Amino acid sequence: MIRKGLLALGGFIALQLLFFLGLVLAMQVPDGPIVRNLADAVQAGIYGPGDAPDRMGTRSDAFTECVVAGTGLGGDPADGPLREAAFMPRLSGCEGGAGQIEALAAGERVEPMSYSKYWAGYVVLTRPVLATLGLDGVRMVAGLLLLATGVAAFVTVRRILGAAVAAALILPVVAGTNLMSTPSTGFSQALSFSVIFATVACVAWATRHSLQRGLVATGLAAALFCYVDLLTTPAIPWALATFVAGAVTWTRSGNLRHTLHAVVTTGLV
Repeated sequence: MIRKGLLALGGFIALQLLFFLGLVLAMQVPDGPIVRNLADAVQAGIYGPGDAPDRMGTRSDAFTECVVAGTGLGGDPADGPLREAAFMPRLSGCEGGAGQIEALAAGERVEPMSYSKYWAGYVVLTRPVLATLGLDGVRMVAGLLLLATGVAAFVTVRRILGAAVAAALILPVVAGTNLMSTPSTGFSQALSFSVIFATVACVAWATRHSLQRGLVATGLAAALFCYVDLLTTPAIPWALATFVAGAVTWTRSGNLRHTLHAVVTTGLV
């Protein structure tokens, strides 16, 4: 038990170092190409507005998309990558951010906000893609990730628990949310759902082999989710992961006590 605890603690510390290294490397991407591509998006009218319709009967989370796109911009180059990664400058939402982007494109300085939180890990993806492919490119990449992880989650659960369970697990998320519109109207949510679907696939696959592996997969997936999102959809991966762990355990053992143990421990992790 002590050995397992030490391994878990060591893994936790290693994850912090790995994730922080990711932020540092992301901040090595030059701001110039990102600013130019975002300025083009502002001029083309595809950046925001914050209350843009999501084409599914409600409003998109374009505000968060603008915040995510502007995360890492506007900092003082003299701060260095370590300080920037720790305090993570970011621009305002869509309306204020558009003006800041145009100011940066004109060579002016802006006063960014500080995002000194654990969950700016999306910049590992967004900054290099914004620099090379622009805002539309990030949306396309987010859409491909969403499709790939969604298929992976469905296929993995279907193989272990059957098509009916896979459909009952995945279809309500697809039909009951604006998931399908997120790549084009709020790519940050598409990235969050990609991690959620990856969590479902990993927890199902690992728990099929043993609950111990399932708990390790749960911890890693939860850490990745907190790194990428944490704030906007935390209940969804928690609920789906605990259900999958319980369903897989019941299929493996047929024992109610073991199943409840799997649900509780997965939920706690």
